[in-house]
Amino acid sequence: MEKFIGLYVLLGFSMVSPAQTVVVPHGEASVVFRSPGGRWQKAVITDQLTGESSTSYSLEAESGGTDARTGRHPRIVFSCQQSGKFDGIWIRTGTVVANQFPSPNDHSSGRTQVSSRIDNQKMKMWSAGIAGDGFDLVADEGIIPDLVSHKRFVIRFTSASGATIVDQYLTEGLSIRSLKTDCSTLFAKR
Repeated sequence: MEKFIGLYVLLGFSMVSPAQTVVVPHGEASVVFRSPGGRWQKAVITDQLTGESSTSYSLEAESGGTDARTGRHPRIVFSCQQSGKFDGIWIRTGTVVANQFPSPNDHSSGRTQVSSRIDNQKMKMWSAGIAGDGFDLVADEGIIPDLVSHKRFVIRFTSASGATIVDQYLTEGLSIRSLKTDCSTLFAKR
């Protein structure tokens, strides 16, 4: 029964995590949930057969009236492998994103223009990748300082239907110590 519950928890967490960022266990796996600070969630997934592990971080957006009506559950997700390898940041939007710059690459649906703001600073414009499913924005590690050293992260993008979507995340509390332990390559000297 205990093994069944562990597998059920792993599958449930995998559904809210991008498949590309979670180590797929070769056998039974254990999942340990922790709080790395603030509203952030952390799951450490260890493959019991190989001993390989990955750590996934996630943060749900503040809910809005529109989200309740449309059933959107936006979330920021990223993970690191046991080796310290960082797999990128996935912003799970809960809606199909407008593909403003189509890609001939099979691994991406293209790119889209987004704007983001941290705390009360000026908006920044940047280009985000769109995952193959069309629902997720993909960013690189350059966005980590916006998530770690600030209280609020707001992102704006256009959906495929033409609507402007604005999601707000309360990012305060993510522990740099936790990130340095789990994602050492983020802090390696370049």
